[in-house]
Amino acid sequence: DYNQVEFVCLDLFQCVTCALLGSDHGGRRGFLMAFLEELQRTIVLHPTEVYIFDNSSRELEGIEKYGMVHGYCSDPAEAVAYVEELCDHLHGRSQEKKQDTRLVVVLEDRTLLQNAMKDKETAGLLLQLMKDLQKCGGLLLVSGLENTALSFNAPEFFKQLREHRCGLLFGNLSDCRFYEVNMKQSKEFTRSITKGDAYFFQEGALMRLKTIQSGGKGSYEDGRQ
Repeated sequence: DYNQVEFVCLDLFQCVTCALLGSDHGGRRGFLMAFLEELQRTIVLHPTEVYIFDNSSRELEGIEKYGMVHGYCSDPAEAVAYVEELCDHLHGRSQEKKQDTRLVVVLEDRTLLQNAMKDKETAGLLLQLMKDLQKCGGLLLVSGLENTALSFNAPEFFKQLREHRCGLLFGNLSDCRFYEVNMKQSKEFTRSITKGDAYFFQEGALMRLKTIQSGGKGSYEDGRQ
């Protein structure tokens, strides 16, 4: 935390949903990779199931081989069907009331999210996915979201994602479009940020952080080798 100059623990599992906004150049994907690597590193202490909707470039492909990954989809043509399948799975989990395993769904597929903006059925499935995860105490990590303002007639899924107001912006605060920023916050955070810096939104609070980034060649997977 830049203001207090101390480490801050972000318990994203208390957020239900978390949006990662901004460019990869600003450190968005580096943080995402670091977060997923940490889940794998601590899986013995905290059993975790991760389901990934990657983009067609398969930029999260390296995560697919982690033992915690129970599902991976990188084909936009199959994404909607896989969302349906995952909703059925999560509904069964919520009925069994299992609380011993953490559930994480990563939406990195920009095509799926863009289609949801136009197609009510797709948006409705994502909303159901959000609700089912909430019942299971899981986390929906929306990392492929565009940093744009929502229109009045935007699908309910995106409106709820904004209203939950838990997210990190890897970019200058003046560039924020998805979340509203009040005048006090605009005046407090005016300096340009560097790669790896992010603004953390949680309800009405806002803080500027230096985030942990993936070590690249020194990442968890390479470290095991």
